[in-house]
Amino acid sequence: MGSELEAYYFGEDIFGIKRGEPPIRLLELPKPLNRSAGKNFILKGGSSLLLCREGKVSFECEGLTLCQDSNPLTVRGGRFTISKVREPARYYGLGEKSRKFERSGQRFELRNRDPFTYNRDTDPLYFSVPFLLVCGKGYSYGMLVETASDSIFDLRDNKVLVSGEGEGVAYYFIYGPTPAEVLRKYTTLVGRMPLPPLWSLGYHQSRFSYMGEKEVLQVAGEFRKRGIPCDAIYLDIDYMDGYKCFTWNPKMFPDPERMICKLEEMGFKVVAIVDPGLKAEKGYLPFDEGVERGFFLSHADGRILEGYVWPGKCVFPDFSRREVREWWASLHAELLGRGVRGIWNDMNEPTLKNITPNLRAGLNLLAQFKRIRTGDVRMGDRPFKLMKNYYAVLEAEATCVAFQRFCPNRRPFVLSRSGWAGIQRYAAVWTGDTLSTWDHLKLSVEMIMSIGISGIPFVGADIGGFTILAPRWPFLCRCSPELFARWIQVGVFYPFCRTHNSKPGRRHEPWRFGPRVEKIAREFIGLRYSLLPYLYSLFWEHTQNGMPIVRPLFLHWPEDEWCYRDDEFMFGPFLLVAPVFKKGQREREVYLPRGQWYNFWTDEKVDGGQTVVADAPLERIPIFVRAGAILPRWPVQNYVGEKPIDELRLTVYPGDGEFILYEDDGESTRPDFALRTLACREKKGELLIEIGKKRGKYKWGERTLTLEVRGAEPKQVLVRGRRLRGRWSIPDTGQRVTFRVKL
Repeated sequence: MGSELEAYYFGEDIFGIKRGEPPIRLLELPKPLNRSAGKNFILKGGSSLLLCREGKVSFECEGLTLCQDSNPLTVRGGRFTISKVREPARYYGLGEKSRKFERSGQRFELRNRDPFTYNRDTDPLYFSVPFLLVCGKGYSYGMLVETASDSIFDLRDNKVLVSGEGEGVAYYFIYGPTPAEVLRKYTTLVGRMPLPPLWSLGYHQSRFSYMGEKEVLQVAGEFRKRGIPCDAIYLDIDYMDGYKCFTWNPKMFPDPERMICKLEEMGFKVVAIVDPGLKAEKGYLPFDEGVERGFFLSHADGRILEGYVWPGKCVFPDFSRREVREWWASLHAELLGRGVRGIWNDMNEPTLKNITPNLRAGLNLLAQFKRIRTGDVRMGDRPFKLMKNYYAVLEAEATCVAFQRFCPNRRPFVLSRSGWAGIQRYAAVWTGDTLSTWDHLKLSVEMIMSIGISGIPFVGADIGGFTILAPRWPFLCRCSPELFARWIQVGVFYPFCRTHNSKPGRRHEPWRFGPRVEKIAREFIGLRYSLLPYLYSLFWEHTQNGMPIVRPLFLHWPEDEWCYRDDEFMFGPFLLVAPVFKKGQREREVYLPRGQWYNFWTDEKVDGGQTVVADAPLERIPIFVRAGAILPRWPVQNYVGEKPIDELRLTVYPGDGEFILYEDDGESTRPDFALRTLACREKKGELLIEIGKKRGKYKWGERTLTLEVRGAEPKQVLVRGRRLRGRWSIPDTGQRVTFRVKL
């Protein structure tokens, strides 16, 4: 069984259990308040306790056993096994999984890999998180396993069996009692995402690939000509010279600085892709430097690990070493120094053998059948197999170091395909190579909710689907105008909002699907831009309590059995979004939790605690607003920062509610900020909307504060006893003000 079992109490009903020494410590843990060890002990927490009898651990709260071992934790033969009885509860999390949103009765492999493409029974995918959120009747808890090795989470046969490689392991119980409280405590262990740059919350446009400066500028010009808001354009691998990272194709991009300058003048930020696989070619500076300094992953006998990716034969940096991360950061001078504003880390599981043969780069087809052995590869002073799943997190950390070096006063924007627990400290993520199918539209919502409750808030899926190649019949798929319309309608509520697709498939710029769909896309993207102050405040909220942006309903109503569903979600605390997932569907059932709701489109007031049938013509999807909502909104712009914000509009829905508005300059790493509490109270035919006094030093320019009341017909609006006429606007000085609305 190995070494002695140890248990720790860290406060706030968080317990740790450890046997042996884990090969890597991923968490920055607080100092334990108490410790026990041996075969028999009791370790008390706040409202819970950990009991160990003959080496078998049980986690209890108020006399109720929440989780118990079926067998003692074992570490034997280089593997650990955690065996639990699966209680009658619901299980969520594990990061990016394409299977059923609720995990009970399923077996999952946590092994980061490139599946090329995937469907609902594909496992594993690009990244995983060894965290389970368990929701029972009247309680919730989390279970986090501190490992970066390939592992199995088996939730079949009334058990929870976790096994993986390692001479030791640590895992943690986190008691709620609510799911939201579990996430708050869990994210204190793995870390929370810092505020992203405001422009990164806008709409992004990408394609694999835009084939040259002329095409990039043409696409950018079409966005401005057609009045469709957009903040970023992406450069996929074809911008490189022979797919070698940190180079530019001299024919297609002869003067990247000039192109980037033109795009900046039009309000576009450029995001460039970077893969960790560097071409093994003498004379290619990053390769030569890395070989000379011993910076690449190597076998035990000193041979450099070689794989086959886009450029052909490749080598891979050892990001576990600080000096390698610093060196990797220095290579970004070629991109950030030329004005690139975001870095897109792809193929970073890492992909050691690309399934797509790349004849243009001279890739030997025989390499597709060559087995790449990594059993003796070292990552730092540890076996690569015990660290591999953390590779992308370390690469993202190195990329953030590049921003600190070359753009010290700007927040980084890093997008990563792979990751593990903690990736949110450095990067946003997306769900990889989705298919252009109705099922993958539905799957995107399930995956984004799962990733969010795994601690990663900044997540999206490729709007319209990425690939036309499906892993099963009919093997080819194509995004129709109707599918794109439905996808953009839900995609504007993804925390990370990007359209991306692969050649040779149909292009996915919003105007490619005809005038009707273009109009739908313009209006919904405009809706996102109007809601940016609300969305930005939700990202600030995550920094405070770990809440995701896109939320399953049960995070707000854990006592309601009907809220444990995967076909609708909350966008923050106020907006309930019910996407349309079926071709030709023009209405759908929507479950509204208890309370009062308003139809976003018609302002009709609806009682909650019931299922309603909502209209869903092609031009809209059902959206409902919680009574008491105060939605801070801005005028729609073509891009963030196009012009000073001269109006803050507060859209209010009668009822009782509260929201904290966060504002800053949207870019600085240590900005002045302003916080204001927005409160709404309804009583006896009167609505009181109180705008709290500004807290903080951030100063906005001259602007008005405009009140908009929806779902009611106000008779008059008073401020400090004075009746407002016409538009209900006053100068926004940052002082406390109360709107008194007579209904």
